[in-house]
Amino acid sequence: METTRRIIVSIEKMSLSDLKEAVPKKDVSSSSFNPKQRLEVNNEASAKLNDIAHYEKTPLGQSDKQDLRSETGWSKNIVDNMRWKEEASVYKDSNLVEKDVNGRPCFQRTDIDYNAKDDLGKTNKERMLDGKAPLADGKPVELHHIGQRQDSPLAELTFNEHKSNYSNLHEVPPQSSQIDRGEFRKEKAEYWRMRGEEL
Repeated sequence: METTRRIIVSIEKMSLSDLKEAVPKKDVSSSSFNPKQRLEVNNEASAKLNDIAHYEKTPLGQSDKQDLRSETGWSKNIVDNMRWKEEASVYKDSNLVEKDVNGRPCFQRTDIDYNAKDDLGKTNKERMLDGKAPLADGKPVELHHIGQRQDSPLAELTFNEHKSNYSNLHEVPPQSSQIDRGEFRKEKAEYWRMRGEEL
């Protein structure tokens, strides 16, 4: 700490020309710096910002929510947690039905093969009874919080549905999460166990 302070004080007392002579010159001929590559990175960042602007979503107003409930038969609780029309389209386009698990409304998949086996030979039903997500397309089904709050209704989405619709289901750019991930891990295990017991 003291050595660092002395060096800083010494540098502050030097003139600019003295400082230039005191700093050793570095051979940059073998440097990997490439100004064009830096430009590409900046262009990539700019492209991401443009993508974010591209993901402006259409708010789901009260009359839209009423229409959605009439059209789909979904409950007020589920629909009131939806924020955008694009989000509602994701659920409408997926193989989901509204159910209740342990007093919590959720969208359950209708296309899970409960007899399909994982690499260890466990069926999807056995996985669920163990508190693990069933597999769809070889990947665990993901639970998504509709509305992104800890107590939100849940939707069972395939990995691809969740990933490819990220901007329609989440705030972009991301906001600080209202979901306690540690608590959610426990909730997921209990959710899948209860789902398995219902079969």
